[in-house]
Amino acid sequence: MFSFSNLLECDSYLRRLFAYSTGLVSRTTCPRHYQPLVTACKAWALKSCNGICSHVRMFLNGNSRKRRSGFLCHAGLLGILRKIYITLGHSCESNHYRKLKTTLKGIIASMSMSQSLVRTINGKFLCFTKTTDTLTTKMNRLFQDFSTTDRTFSQ
Repeated sequence: MFSFSNLLECDSYLRRLFAYSTGLVSRTTCPRHYQPLVTACKAWALKSCNGICSHVRMFLNGNSRKRRSGFLCHAGLLGILRKIYITLGHSCESNHYRKLKTTLKGIIASMSMSQSLVRTINGKFLCFTKTTDTLTTKMNRLFQDFSTTDRTFSQ
């Protein structure tokens, strides 16, 4: 059938293309369907296939990543370069992230807390080690004293 038609069997072709492109095995289940273009197969697969994992979904979506704002959008100079960039017909994405500051503050607080805990645990461990070392030294000294006393009484 392939030699007489320009249609692709979407299920098997996309599975082989995904394995070739990413090196991963696709576990999606799709019904048999034919399309003339790979992009049409990908669009059909997004709608019709079951069990699509995140890697396969990214593969099927293709390069639909939005282009980020240029350097002139975020350069200083009181926003003059940004105004010029926008008036020339370009667009800038917003650089205000509401949740980012609170998330970073939470991360910093948890890191300082964990650092404080590590310092406390290290201090306790050091104290425990010194106490154990002192106790071992005293026990060895006591054992030597008992040995000396035993030798003295045995004579």
